[in-house]
Amino acid sequence: MNYEKACALIRTEVSRFQVEDKAALEGCRRICDHSSRLFIIAAGRSLLMMKAFAMRMMHLGYEVHILDEVTCPAITKQDVLIAASGSGTTAGILAKAKKAKALGAKLIVWTQSPASPMAELSDVCVSLQNHQSGQPGASLFEQSLLLALDAFVAAIMEDKALPPDEVYKRHANLE
Repeated sequence: MNYEKACALIRTEVSRFQVEDKAALEGCRRICDHSSRLFIIAAGRSLLMMKAFAMRMMHLGYEVHILDEVTCPAITKQDVLIAASGSGTTAGILAKAKKAKALGAKLIVWTQSPASPMAELSDVCVSLQNHQSGQPGASLFEQSLLLALDAFVAAIMEDKALPPDEVYKRHANLE
């Protein structure tokens, strides 16, 4: 195994990461700020990235729920469903996105497929660049998703002038 070569590949691929559509990021922020609650959905490793995002948004003071968790309440027209799907066609996510829209909720989609059914259904689509990757599966999408979401959170923190010690007060304390 050539660990150094694998690390170099990941660094090279991730270094191309960027979100070019600033209007989509602003739209995402506007919807989050004007929604009562944020509901998060994804599958597989993308769900792990979205759970990290949900935790950070909770730290910033948003009410956040992970879809399909037993304590997840009903979504309403005052809420937003934030979905991540590289393909934008993940069947279970697409079905729940359609239902959320039918119930009047907003839909934000993070994807690398801006012409996908999920993206077309969305109120805002944040498109992550789709580069060829030498990594397994959708690793590059998942890495880019985490970076984009962390940058989104950091920008909100800066815009709201939230000092890290204030944000940290919402961090779990029963660890």
